Amino acid sequence: MTLATLTALRGIGLLITNGATISITNTDFTGWDRARYKNELLKTVESGDALRKFSMEAFITKLDSRPPQHNAFELGARLASIMAKYRSQDIRALYVGVTGLDIFLGDTNFVFSGGSISGSINSGIPTIILSYNRMTAKVAGDRFESRKRVATRLAKQLVPPTLRSLGIPRPTDPTDPYSYADSIQRVDEATLMLSTPTKEALDKLR
Repeated sequence: MTLATLTALRGIGLLITNGATISITNTDFTGWDRARYKNELLKTVESGDALRKFSMEAFITKLDSRPPQHNAFELGARLASIMAKYRSQDIRALYVGVTGLDIFLGDTNFVFSGGSISGSINSGIPTIILSYNRMTAKVAGDRFESRKRVATRLAKQLVPPTLRSLGIPRPTDPTDPYSYADSIQRVDEATLMLSTPTKEALDKLR
């Protein structure tokens, strides 16, 4: 398997191995601290060539400067407990927390949003955590920082959890902000205009 498949290494990042494979035992990473991750990662290239060892050592050196990821479900649950006394009687109400922290959802790293739309996990209160860290110029690779650009990206990514909570099916039109976006490039490709099928589905609920 390649190291890039080890999505359990949250907060550590992914190492590009140019297709080279490494031998590693299928291990439960629960409870591992950063030091153990470092040691185990170094072991995977002990018998490798000089380039692989150098790449891994360089990767390990940068680990301590990498910010951690946070569990979107746990943050959503915390938000739900805070918002419990303000709970709306409108069953369509959705509580959204915005953070500059990176978040993960299950085995998926660096997601834009996550939480519990149904509220089944968060005491019956639908909550979503929306992260803008991946939308900033420093992370996205933009030439300069722009609050307007980040706000636009946030607005687009607020659409999916909102419409999903209403049971509206995802569109296939990539320009629809409700379409699936797995990268900042996909977010930028989308517009702020809903596609015709999405509009029609929304109109039926009014």
